[in-house]
Amino acid sequence: MPLVEMIQALSYPIALVRLTGGAFMFMINQKEKGISLIQNASIGYILVQLMQLMIQLLVGIGNTVS
Repeated sequence: MPLVEMIQALSYPIALVRLTGGAFMFMINQKEKGISLIQNASIGYILVQLMQLMIQLLVGIGNTVS
């Protein structure tokens, strides 16, 4: 699945930029916004990395049902 692999490859630099932005927000005393950015970037990165596993799981379930 080349599209999924491309999205997974792009997720690391995007998450890194978001995490860095969250850290800067935290440092300039906007803690709530900084923590929110860090949490959202982390959750998004994890979900994108698990996307291929979820697709394979859905395909496996679909194959057993039909």
